[in-house]
This record gives sequence, structure tokens and C-alpha cells, in this order.
Amino acid sequence: MGHLLHLQILDISENDLRGNIPSTIFNISTLQVIDLLDNSLSNSIPMVMCHKLPRLEFLYLGINHFTGQIPTSLCQCKSLRSIFLWQNNFTGSIPRDIGCLSKLQYLSIGSNRLIDTVPPSLGNLSRLEVLGLGDNNLWGQIPQQLAHLSNIKILNIAANNLSGEIPQVIFNISSVIHLSFQINGLSGHVPELTGLWHPNLEKLFLHNNQLSGKIPDSLSNASKLTILELSNNFFSGSVPMTLGNLQLLLTLNLGRNQLTNKPVGTEIQFLTTLTQCRVLENLVIDSNPLNGTLPDSIGNLSTSLQRFHIQDSQIRGRLPTTVGNLRNLMQLQLFNNDLTGTIPSSIGDLYRLQGLSLFEYGLEGRVSTKGDVYSYGIMLMEMLTRKKPTDEMFVGGSSLRQWVKSSFPGLLVEVVDSNLLMREQPTEYLLHCLSSIMELALQCSSEFLAERPNMKDVVVRLRKIKQQFLLSNNVTVLQIQS
Repeated sequence: MGHLLHLQILDISENDLRGNIPSTIFNISTLQVIDLLDNSLSNSIPMVMCHKLPRLEFLYLGINHFTGQIPTSLCQCKSLRSIFLWQNNFTGSIPRDIGCLSKLQYLSIGSNRLIDTVPPSLGNLSRLEVLGLGDNNLWGQIPQQLAHLSNIKILNIAANNLSGEIPQVIFNISSVIHLSFQINGLSGHVPELTGLWHPNLEKLFLHNNQLSGKIPDSLSNASKLTILELSNNFFSGSVPMTLGNLQLLLTLNLGRNQLTNKPVGTEIQFLTTLTQCRVLENLVIDSNPLNGTLPDSIGNLSTSLQRFHIQDSQIRGRLPTTVGNLRNLMQLQLFNNDLTGTIPSSIGDLYRLQGLSLFEYGLEGRVSTKGDVYSYGIMLMEMLTRKKPTDEMFVGGSSLRQWVKSSFPGLLVEVVDSNLLMREQPTEYLLHCLSSIMELALQCSSEFLAERPNMKDVVVRLRKIKQQFLLSNNVTVLQIQS
């Protein structure tokens, strides 16, 4: 391959190539693109790889099994605009002089085994838009110099062993859209800043650190924020009432902190302000000493809300009947609180509910069995398809139930787990049995409460399906024997 003296683009990505790559590739001085993405290539990259590649602009080696160190000669590839080394087995340090690549716009070297500190020279990459260092073994503090990345849009240094405070100047970068600092040992406060606070920020991940102090009110100035993850830290004080201004918010996770409610024992008012977040899907505030009551206004939370976790938070008083307004709720976690009174019958209207935890407090009453049966229908589909409602394929408004329904009954074999079919040509009796169970699952998970059977009817029908299947199998055996 080294004899292809005029080659400009080498693209052999997304194959099943194995073994070593010929070192002669790095002698082709005309190369502008090397794309070996998504193979099973191994061995190390020559430390002198850039000695003869002055025109190289794109280096894509990600999703392979490369080992050894990242070549220290990278600075000699002065035309580089994009480096993608993600998901390999590179070890050692990030080249300390990597900041010399003045044209670099994209640097992704996450999901490797890199060690040492984050090089301050990265701050010299003034054109950089994406910096991915996550899921390595980097230690030390975040360099102040990263604040010089004036064009950065995605900054990911998650899942390392970083410590110390997040430099305040990082929060002054106006171009950033996505900040991922989670799963480190970072400490200190998130600063309260005046004026614009990340006007373009859409996703902020700070969870699983050791951050403390108050959640800054100025966070609400990040008006484009869709995901705010602050869980598993030591944040204290009250939850800012201004979070309701984040009208594009999809996920708010404040769980497992030391957040409180003042005055103690009163309604948790910040929940009322969150009713302004009309597209909110996930609200997690569990394991905080909130010590208050749930306001009736929780029924005015987003109709898109799917997950509401407030367990283990010293919640007292009654569970408002308005919770039944949250018609798209799939998970409601209330356990280990001090709630009293009766369980509202309106919970039975939550037809999509798949997870309901009400144990360990003094609630009385019964939940509608037709509400319960929805979860059972979904569970049947999970068992028959070996899929989960949370799988990535069910995005953009699609769901496990819709996928099954669109294939029922004619294309049932395409959605049923192949392990259940047992053979290349499943018997008519087996297909009839699976079809009957899937039909029952669809009825149990109907969006309309009146169309769902009660649990007693479900048991009767399952027994009948079982008896018919066993009888059919016995007839088949007798036919074969005769």
C-alpha cells in the first residue's frame, strides 16, 4: 500500500478487518484522510507516524483495538483538523504539546486507558469545537487554560479521576452547548454568575462528584438547557425557584444531595414553579431531606412527564389526587417517606405506569387493578420480544407497544424472541399460543382503561391458552406415534 504515492483518501472503515495495519501507510505523503473506523485492528501506531504526513487533515482510528501510546509526533501533522481515537486501548499520556495543532477542530480520545494530567496546552487550540477526554484514568485538576477554548461546543472530561474545583472561568465560555464533568472527584461550588450564564448551553452533567454549596440561581439564565444532572453530590440549601424558567428542560435530576425545603414542613414550592417546564419528561429529586408536603400543583406538571422520583425525601402529608393528571407517567417512586391517608383512586388513571413504589409508609387504600394490568401487559411483551421499553430503538415517539402492535398478527415471528421459536419452522400450535399471549398483552396495555381486562380475567385466559397449547402438543405427539 505504501506504493500508492498519489493516494489522498484512505477509507476502509466499518469492515471486519483484523490484525496490524501496515506501517507503510504513514509513508504516503499525499494522504489527507486516514479512516480506519470501526474494525478490529490492533497493534500500536508508529510514534513517528507524522514525519511524512504534512497534508493529513482527518485521522479516524476509533472503535478498534489499538494499543500503545498516542504518537508524540502528532504536532508534525500541522494540517490536522480532526482526530478521532475513541474506544481503543491507548495508554500513557496525552502528548503534552498537542496544543500546537492550530487547525484542530475535533479531538476525541475518550474510552481509552490514558493516564496523567490534562495538558494545559489544550487551551491553545483556539479553533477546537469538540474535546472528548471522557472515560480514561486522567487525574489532577482541570487546567484553567481550557477557558481559552472560545469556540468549544462540546467539552467532555467525564469518568476520570479528576479532583479539585471546576475553574470558574469555564462557566464564562459562551459557545459551549454540552458540558460533561460527571463521575470524577470534583469539589467546591458552582459559581453564582451575573449576566449571561452559558446562553447556548443545552446539556450540563455534573453528577457523581463532591460538589457542594447552593445550586446557583443564575443557572436559570441558561435558557436553552434541556438536561440538568446534579445528582450524587453535596449540594445544600433550597432548590432555586428560578428553575421553572428553564422552559425547554427535559430532564432535571437533583437526587441524592442535601437539599432542603424552607420553612420545614410546608409545601415544597419549587415543584409549583416547575409547572412552567412544559416539556419536562424526567424529574428526580429523591434522597434529599426536603421535609415538606407535596402541593396539589404537581398535577399541573408537564403532561410529558414519564419519571417522577421523590422517594426517601421526608415527604409528609397526603398524596394529592391530582397526581392522576400525569397521564404519561411510567415511573412513580414515593417509598420511604412519611405520607399518610389513602392512596388516590386517580392513580388508576395512570395507564402507562410501569413502576409504582408506595411501600414503607402509612398510606391506605387500593390502586385500580386495571391500572396495574397495564404494567403486566408491558412485561409480557418484554418477555416475548426480549426488548425493553427503554431500548434505544424506541425513540422519537415510538414505543415497545407500538412496535409489537404494528407487527401483529401477520408479522409476529419478526418481533418474537427467536429463542422462543425453538426451531426454524415453528409449529402452528406454538404460533397460535404466542399470538394469543401477545394479543392479551396488547389488550392489557390499551391506552383506554375501559378496554383493559381485570387481573382475574387475565389469569383465566392464560390458563386457557396453556391448556390449549398442552392439548395441541399431545395431539401432535400421538399423530407422530401413530
